[in-house]
Amino acid sequence: MADSPTRASRPTARPSGQSGQHSRVQAPAERSRPPAERSRPPAEWRTAREDVLVRLMFTPGSSPLEATHTFLEAFLAERVPPAAAQRVCLAAYELLSNATSYATLGSDVVFEIVQRQTRVCVRASNNTIAARVAMLQQQLDKIRADPEETFVAELRRSMTSGVARPMLGLARIAHEVGLELELETSGARVTVTALPR
Repeated sequence: MADSPTRASRPTARPSGQSGQHSRVQAPAERSRPPAERSRPPAEWRTAREDVLVRLMFTPGSSPLEATHTFLEAFLAERVPPAAAQRVCLAAYELLSNATSYATLGSDVVFEIVQRQTRVCVRASNNTIAARVAMLQQQLDKIRADPEETFVAELRRSMTSGVARPMLGLARIAHEVGLELELETSGARVTVTALPR
């Protein structure tokens, strides 16, 4: 990406068995379905083999959003249906925006597009301070409780203040395109994954 300090590495699968805590946000349609009708329980998602399709690294405070979005549109157009590509691109934009904005200086922001069996997921990982880790957990708890209400409330706050709030992007992922949000923390490292139901 010419307009941002990025570097891409060769795709490799993420090692299994990483330590850390997980939290998962379900979209409303998924929560309303009987357990027997859900295609895969959360534990199986975490242990399923992954293939990393894209891995990019950025520095905190960089502005890679537009260039990355353009790249992903072209990359995904040849690999997934248009509707799925649109969902992935939206999630990528919002996750990467938060990760580059709130990462601690001197650490890398790692962005990945991964495939778990036939499903494409988006993941962003960054270091941050403990207070922001706690804040992120609270935000995801609110989205889990009611994605639509959280999205509308955050949209109103953003319009009133004139500044886009970080939780608006997360709520948009869960509410607008129906992806689930999975949170993993390991010390100061925070990883958020957006994955289809």
